[in-house]
Amino acid sequence: MDEHVSERLTRLVAGHGLKRRNAADLDGVGSEPPGEADWLLLRSRLLSARLTGLAVAASAEGILSLTQSQEAELLEQQRTRMARVLVLERTLLTVTAELERAAIPVLALKGSSFAHTAYPDPSWRDFDDVDVLVPTNDFARAGRVLVEAGCNATTVAPRPGFVERFGKAGVFRKDVFEIDLHRTLMLGPYSIWVDAERLFAERSTFPLGGRIISCLSPEHRFIHACMHSILGANPPLLLPLRDAAEIERAGDIDMDALARDARAWRVESVIALAAQEVRERLDIEPGPILGAFDTVRPSRLERKAVRAYLEVGHSGGRTSSSMIRVLPGVRPKLAYLRAIVLPDEDFLVRHTGGSGSKWRGYARRWRQLFRTFRNRRRGV
Repeated sequence: MDEHVSERLTRLVAGHGLKRRNAADLDGVGSEPPGEADWLLLRSRLLSARLTGLAVAASAEGILSLTQSQEAELLEQQRTRMARVLVLERTLLTVTAELERAAIPVLALKGSSFAHTAYPDPSWRDFDDVDVLVPTNDFARAGRVLVEAGCNATTVAPRPGFVERFGKAGVFRKDVFEIDLHRTLMLGPYSIWVDAERLFAERSTFPLGGRIISCLSPEHRFIHACMHSILGANPPLLLPLRDAAEIERAGDIDMDALARDARAWRVESVIALAAQEVRERLDIEPGPILGAFDTVRPSRLERKAVRAYLEVGHSGGRTSSSMIRVLPGVRPKLAYLRAIVLPDEDFLVRHTGGSGSKWRGYARRWRQLFRTFRNRRRGV
């Protein structure tokens, strides 16, 4: 097995149980156990893509052929991953309980909410951290609640109040686990375009550990999965693409409500790209909901916004430039620009990777920004 075949096997696992577009292309793939060196490569891919649960299912159904020792090793890896997931779910229960006790509305994002609402078996959906969403007006207080509950805040913002005004989330740690406290679903223009109030108004729930946990509605989970798959990494990761296909397959989506919010939030083109990637990277035939967005023609502004994510990811200067375009009013634009160009010293040290005087830090920061905007003008 070479790297190309291990990639095909990883994609076979990622799409396990869904309808293949070109089943003939996979004839023979997975029918023979890999050799030891090839198994190490495949195992590494499955672990990094968080696909061990789907791999166990594919192996059990004879889609992925493994030796007894390889199957035992895969099962052990999956047990280790699920032990971590159980601790993360206990952390989710603690975090949501603390926030609810403080009368702060909270919704679980991704992770447990996807696993327990969309997947036939929750063990198929691995995750590495806890993601929760709170209203922007409660964001700062929610952060204090988490600190009082024993979490350590690790986010260094460009300026005080930047995250709750312009950012996506603050990062906290409890023991060795990360908790992402969100005020919106995505950094950049979509933090403006997505109506976070609607996310709370149309929430759903799922049972976990004897409690009922609030989460996004099926329509909003689907939108979030598409955004995460397309805007979160380039090339898109396999598991978020599987999320989008799996949430559609669960069959709870109101197409009228989805179309309304997708249009209002300017994510129609993002969903169309998710459908395209599901076809190409998972080799799965998108269902009628994903397929309904195939003919979308995004506006020039939307194309530029999406291109910024695809070019540099959600932390780059191009996304910052797009954010400035969509911020309403001059004062918010100036406040955002000031934070980006003249951040606090702690932020400079963290993000420019150097020491020395404040002005040397600013010089490094400005050089980084200048290179980003110069490359954008050149189309690099």
